Amino acid sequence: MMRTMPKRCLLILTAILVAALPALLHRTAPAAANQGETITDYYSPCKYGTHAEAFTWHGVNQDGLPPVDLERRSTDFLCEDDEVYAPYGGEVYGTTARYGGLILIDDLDHNACMIFLGMLTFEVEAGQVVEQGDLLGEYNYHVHIAVTDSTCYAANWYDRAARELERPVAWIEFGEVLPSDILETDAWPFVSQNPAGAPAEAE
Repeated sequence: MMRTMPKRCLLILTAILVAALPALLHRTAPAAANQGETITDYYSPCKYGTHAEAFTWHGVNQDGLPPVDLERRSTDFLCEDDEVYAPYGGEVYGTTARYGGLILIDDLDHNACMIFLGMLTFEVEAGQVVEQGDLLGEYNYHVHIAVTDSTCYAANWYDRAARELERPVAWIEFGEVLPSDILETDAWPFVSQNPAGAPAEAE
């Protein structure tokens, strides 16, 4: 004779499933039409007209050691005055001094999350709407920027799984997706075109 599950166990199991469902839906939502596509309208995070450098080399073990991870799509920037400006507009999901100093901004236009790692100070807060060129804060050594598919909630404070969702960005200053093996010692120099601090005729 088939045994049935006690009613109390069924109620507990149902409660667990109901509680977990929103998170599961966020992490496994169907791909949006633009998911994974290259983003082409982001500026660098440095002030307009200033000299800056970009590099992209990241190790597969995420410890800065060889071999290089050619699948990564994140970029590190060195800017004058260590100031970081929004490459694009969006809504701040959150900031934290933990995990190396993070700012996460939801970019609804691209169904993406802009992630800024290495932040030392914060000029924005959760829920704030920022425009392209707004000051976000200052970084410590350099600012690491990654853009992941879907919401910043799904990025889960840029955990290891989120790094597999990084999207390619063809920064306006370069006009192309940078190679994934640019060492800091061979960083690519450029002049920022971010609207931050730009004269009116240049905006």
